Amino acid sequence: MKLHLPAAVLLLAVGGALSAKAESLRATPRPPAGVASFLGGFSAVAAQAVWLKADRAVIDRDEDRAIVLLRTLVDLQPQVVSAAKHASDEIGWNMLGGHEDPEIRWSLAHEAHRILSESIDRNPGSADALHNRGHYVAFRIGGEAALEARFTRETDPRGPAAAARSDFERALVIAPADGEIAAALALVAGGIGVSAAREARWDDAADALRSAVRAYAIVLDDARAQLGDEVDRPGAARDSFQATAASGDALSALLDVALADRPSRPSRLADFTREHPEVLR
Repeated sequence: MKLHLPAAVLLLAVGGALSAKAESLRATPRPPAGVASFLGGFSAVAAQAVWLKADRAVIDRDEDRAIVLLRTLVDLQPQVVSAAKHASDEIGWNMLGGHEDPEIRWSLAHEAHRILSESIDRNPGSADALHNRGHYVAFRIGGEAALEARFTRETDPRGPAAAARSDFERALVIAPADGEIAAALALVAGGIGVSAAREARWDDAADALRSAVRAYAIVLDDARAQLGDEVDRPGAARDSFQATAASGDALSALLDVALADRPSRPSRLADFTREHPEVLR
C-alpha cells in the first residue's frame, strides 16, 4: 500500500521532519509488581548493567542471549517506555534484518510486537507506547508481504495498516496535539483511504480519509507552532510545509468525492483525477 503524494509527507511521518521530538524516558506512576518492585531503587542500576550486556550480545551476534537480556531489561523497568522500544528495535529491526528464513523473521517480528504490546498494557496512559507499536506495525511489518500475511493470520485479522491506524488514533486521544503521531496517522490512514477509493469502497474510504484529514490539520498546526515564521519564508521549512498542506488538501478533496451522493460521484471523481492525477494511480 503506497500513497502517491509528495515525498515530504513520508519523511515527515517517519522522521518527524517538521515535528522532531526528543526521545525521552517517560515513566508512569505505580509500576506493576514484579522484578522492578522486588529490586526497588536498585532497578535502574541493574537495568543499566543489563543494557550493556545486551548491547554486547547484539554486537557478538549471540541472539538467544541478547533476547533474554533485552526482555530482562524491559521487565526491570516496565514503566520506561523507551526501554521497550529499544528492545523491540534490536529484535524486530536489527536482528530481523540479518535473517532470510521466513520463520525466523516472523518469530523475531512477533517477539518485538509482543514487547511493544506489553509496554502498552503496563503503561495504559502513554501515547508513546501506542505510537511505538503503531510505527513498528506500519513501517516494519507492513513493509513486507510475508510478515503482513503472518500478522494478519496470527495476530490481528484487520492487518497491519488498520492495526497501526488504531494505535495512532488511540495515541492522539491521549496526546491530541502531537504532530509526530499525527504525521504517522496521516500517512497510514491516507493510504487506507486511497486504497479503498481505488476499489470504489467509498464508505471505507470516507472513514479513513476523515481520520487522515484531521491528522494533517494537527501536523500543520504543530509545524507552525514549532517553526513559526520559517514556514512563510523561502527555504526547506516552507517547502515541506507547503507540500504537506497540499497533500492534506488532496485527501480532503478525495474525501469530498467519497461523501458525494451516487449520481454526482462519477463527475466529481473525474474532476479529482484530472486535478490530482498522482493520487489514485
